[in-house]
Amino acid sequence: MEAHRSSDRLIWLCEQFVKSDFDAVTALIVKAQKEGAVRNLNAARMRYAIVSLAAVPFSVSAEYQYLTGQNPFSSQEIDSAIEFIHRIVFVDS
Repeated sequence: MEAHRSSDRLIWLCEQFVKSDFDAVTALIVKAQKEGAVRNLNAARMRYAIVSLAAVPFSVSAEYQYLTGQNPFSSQEIDSAIEFIHRIVFVDS
């Protein structure tokens, strides 16, 4: 909830807990893009897209299950989500 508006607390939380991971992941994405393994899209947006694709089905699990008929916590659905993210992020080789 802190991320919905700018505040001193948000900045502190980002500096203490988020920024180093964000920087590392975006650097990894950029490196993989240079190697031709990851689609050439904005690295920061790619990081947020990956997090969103992975997290949203769990954060709205009842809605997801009702609308899709799939339990997001099932092994099959988790594997399907991983494959989906893989297809979006990585360049076919």
